Amino acid sequence: GIKAIKPKGITNEIFNIKGLRERDEFIIKVNKILRRMTDIVQRSIFRLADSSKDYYEYNIKRAGLSVPGGFRMMTAEEFNAIVVIAGVILVAISLVILLINPIFGVVVGVASIFAVSSLPMLIIRMIVADRDREIRENFMDLYLMLHYVLLSGGGTPLTRIFESYAKTTNSEEMKRFVNNCIGHIDIHGEYNATKLIAKDYREIPEVNKLMRLIRQMYDGGEISQELMGFREELIKDRKYLIEKKMNRLVNHARLSFNLLMIILVQAILSAMSIYLPDLKLITSIFGK
Repeated sequence: GIKAIKPKGITNEIFNIKGLRERDEFIIKVNKILRRMTDIVQRSIFRLADSSKDYYEYNIKRAGLSVPGGFRMMTAEEFNAIVVIAGVILVAISLVILLINPIFGVVVGVASIFAVSSLPMLIIRMIVADRDREIRENFMDLYLMLHYVLLSGGGTPLTRIFESYAKTTNSEEMKRFVNNCIGHIDIHGEYNATKLIAKDYREIPEVNKLMRLIRQMYDGGEISQELMGFREELIKDRKYLIEKKMNRLVNHARLSFNLLMIILVQAILSAMSIYLPDLKLITSIFGK
C-alpha cells in the first residue's frame, strides 16, 4: 500500500517545466500564424514597399511594439500584414452591412478604409512623439554628467556614466534610452555605437548632436567650444521649458480663481434670493 512520494521541489519543477512547454507552444503558434499572414500579404498588391520598410521599422522599434505575448519585437512586414488583414475584414463587414443598409454600409466602408490606412501608424507616431518628448525633457541631466568627461577628452568609459545616470533618473524612457546606448557600446564600441544610436533616435536633435560631438572627439577634433555652446543651449531650453510650465500653472490657477469667484457670486445671489423674503417680512413687522 505504499504510494509514490512527490516532494514539493519535484512538484514545483514539474509545474515549471509544464509552464515553459506551454509558453514554447504558444510562441511557435504565434510565429506560425504571423508567418502565414505575412506571406499572404507580401505576395499580394498590399505588400510592404521597400521604400517604407525602414520608416516602419524605426517607428515600431521606438514605440516598443511587440508581437502577441511580448516575446519579441514585431517586424515591419508583420505589422503591415496585420493592418491589411484587419482592413479586409472591416471592408467585408461593411459590404454585408451595405446589403442591409446602403447608407450606413458606405459610412462603415469609408471609416474602415480611413482606419486601416491612417489610424495604426498615427497611434504609433503619437507614442513615438511622446517618448521623444520625454527624452528631450530629461536629456540635459544626462548630458551634464557627460559634459566634463567629454571636455577632458573622454578618459572615463561612457558606459560607466550611463549606468550612473540610470540609477538617478525616474524616467522609464530615459532608462530604455540608456540601456540601448550601453548595448550598442558594448557590442560595437563607443565610436561605432554613435552612428547606431543616432539612427535609433534620428528625430531627436540633441541626441544626434551629442553623437556627432563624440565622433569628432575620437577623430581628434577640437570640440571644447561646441561642448560649452551645447551645454548653454540645453540650459536655455530647460529654462524656457520651466517658464512655460510655470506660465501654464499660473494661467490654470487664474482660471480656477475666476471660476471660483463666479461660483461664489452665484452662491451669494442664491442665498439673497432665499432669505430676502424673510428680511422683507421682518422689516415690515418692525415698521408697523
